[in-house]
Amino acid sequence: MTLDDFFSQTKETWGKYIVMEEPDPEEISDLINKLKHLYMIILFARCEINYEGRAKSTLTLGDRLVLIKPDGALLVHEDKKREPINWQPPGSKVICSSDGEKLRIVSKRDKPKEVLEIEVYNVFFIAFARVTRGHFELIGSEKSMVDAVMKNPSIIEEGLKIVRREANTPYGFVDLVGVDKDGNTVLMEFKRGTATLSAVMQLIRYVEYYSKFAEGHLRGIIVAPDITDYALFLLKSRGLEFKRVNPKDLVV
Repeated sequence: MTLDDFFSQTKETWGKYIVMEEPDPEEISDLINKLKHLYMIILFARCEINYEGRAKSTLTLGDRLVLIKPDGALLVHEDKKREPINWQPPGSKVICSSDGEKLRIVSKRDKPKEVLEIEVYNVFFIAFARVTRGHFELIGSEKSMVDAVMKNPSIIEEGLKIVRREANTPYGFVDLVGVDKDGNTVLMEFKRGTATLSAVMQLIRYVEYYSKFAEGHLRGIIVAPDITDYALFLLKSRGLEFKRVNPKDLVV
């Protein structure tokens, strides 16, 4: 299928992907400009990059992977590290041009003013992929831990009743507030990873705030899969508690 044949179709019938090896720069310049809002574009090319904005950088000639997303985000990857070596956020404007020999990709944003310019000398391949969205849910997050305890408070202890979620205080939100079988108020602070001193200090501030108006004995519990020795020492010195809960073991 030629490009003219491709564009003669309606957008609804355009294919899920297009792959071109060693394409003509002028041809793909036009194609990128036309498809950038509908397809994710993956470009493997030899290029050099200049950036000017909040700082200034240059990247000498090399073989890199360039990703352009329909929301305007642009990322340049090399062969190491998870993070891109250059990038522009969603909302940036991407414009391509060609002089017949080289491809030029420019990404601009106004606030703050930033310009990323990619001079492409050789395109090894380019792919246009119609990527779709799904429902994303992070398993093992603090939210999923709280959801599980909301559904089954006995994860913490038998007889516990949940009375409030994300209770507001001057120091932040208490993840869960409950009442134990003896009528004591229980404040719970959840951490999906190892709890540290900062988590304990956060709970201490919540307890001190609630002690001004809570009736009966006031309990504070750090809920996490693990806790550092210093954090546990401080926790116990304040009469507070630690409940070991691994988010991976919970079923919401």
